[in-house]
Amino acid sequence: MEWFDPENRKRLFLIGGGGLGLILVVLVIYLLMPGEPPVDPDKAVAEMTEARRRGYLDVLKQGAESANPKVKEAAIQQLPYFGQRGVEPIRRAVNDSNPSVRAVAIRSYVQVDRSKESLPWLKSAMADPSPDVAKAASAAASQMQGAWELVPQLIANLDHKDRDVRQAAVLSLEQILGISITKVNPKQPNLAYRVNDPAGSPNHAEVIARLREWTARPEVSGHLSQYWATHEWKGSK
Repeated sequence: MEWFDPENRKRLFLIGGGGLGLILVVLVIYLLMPGEPPVDPDKAVAEMTEARRRGYLDVLKQGAESANPKVKEAAIQQLPYFGQRGVEPIRRAVNDSNPSVRAVAIRSYVQVDRSKESLPWLKSAMADPSPDVAKAASAAASQMQGAWELVPQLIANLDHKDRDVRQAAVLSLEQILGISITKVNPKQPNLAYRVNDPAGSPNHAEVIARLREWTARPEVSGHLSQYWATHEWKGSK
């Protein structure tokens, strides 16, 4: 049998073309198939809340690994109720690719673990490109043991482009430093921090410069670093 005679070449061409056409048809059908329906956030929250109420930790751990961010967020919000048993899924979610999940994970994590070992990643989160994540991390800073180490990044966030991040940084700084940076001094009215001033404003620059100078004083840094090495803020979360 001569495979390459004209007649056989024609048959091979028809077979190959038909196979390629079938592949293309299957590919088109696959691409036109609807994806997974979006998850109702309220339903996800209700399901994860019920799992927590029933003590189904494994269900929440599975939810925290879901491909759907709404399910993942709902699960992470419930995991702190289980204390240290639920901390690992939360910790992994701190590095999630979805910024909304990262922010939820930070808020949940500090309800369970405020140890010094968490300071490096929390400091990185304070400089996250997502304002939601930077806000959550800045708000959590004052709740940590060793919070003094986060003061430089909090001061930097006073000039953040997002107002909510600036506000979170103000509150944490005031709790850590034990001073008000927004209260107006009648003798120096322009030196009080104004959170509504935009990033890059002279007011921000002045306050940041004063804070950096003040926190660099040995008597200040020595006292506050020693205090926060063994304490955590007990105020409202």
